[in-house]
Amino acid sequence: MATKRNLFEEIRAGVEAYRDRPRTLSRREFSAPDVKAVREKFGMSQADMATFLSVSKRTLENWEQGRRGPTGPAQTLLRIMDREPRAVRRALRDDRTHAAA
Repeated sequence: MATKRNLFEEIRAGVEAYRDRPRTLSRREFSAPDVKAVREKFGMSQADMATFLSVSKRTLENWEQGRRGPTGPAQTLLRIMDREPRAVRRALRDDRTHAAA
């Protein structure tokens, strides 16, 4: 004789297994660097920095004035620019200059 399935128990067990799973790939939250300080470190105007980050000048102004904060790739790039400015400058150097060096 076939056993009767208890769908509620199967769903509950699945939800509990999902809830208790290891969370090794969770998102990490980082504090945003001081956008204005990073921009000044690189000697860029607001317009140049906005173009470099592919955002509007208004967005950059909002970040600098604390009304909003950078997220995703922009936040990551700003952190790298803040912590490793020489590496960023080397990576962005003109290929013709780099080949001659």
